[in-house]
Amino acid sequence: MLEKEIEHIKNEKVRLYEAYALKNISKEVYIDKKNSANEKLQEMEERKVSLDALTTERREIKNEVISYSSQIVETDNGERKLTRAMVDAFVQMVYVHDETRIDIVFTFDDVLKRVENITIQSPPQETAE
Repeated sequence: MLEKEIEHIKNEKVRLYEAYALKNISKEVYIDKKNSANEKLQEMEERKVSLDALTTERREIKNEVISYSSQIVETDNGERKLTRAMVDAFVQMVYVHDETRIDIVFTFDDVLKRVENITIQSPPQETAE
């Protein structure tokens, strides 16, 4: 989706130049619209870099979770439990409030929340003059 937006802006810049070359728009209008398109393009490319980095981080976390989940140990009586390595990798802090309430803070909670909160909003489309 973001790649399509970037491609659309690049195509719009080509159309602007063609209109200028054919003298359909003035130099001032061309420069103004070209600068506006360049700003949008830069913003979109920065968003893409940020999104790509977050996607890579998310993929790495997923791979790490898969790797560590293979370390779950099954005991003789069929129970499953976490290995020490998994606890060290994923659990930052455990708060025991009383016998019925325990809070666990995971080391990757902030990353997962950032991934969940990402929304890509497309800028409004401009109409050609």
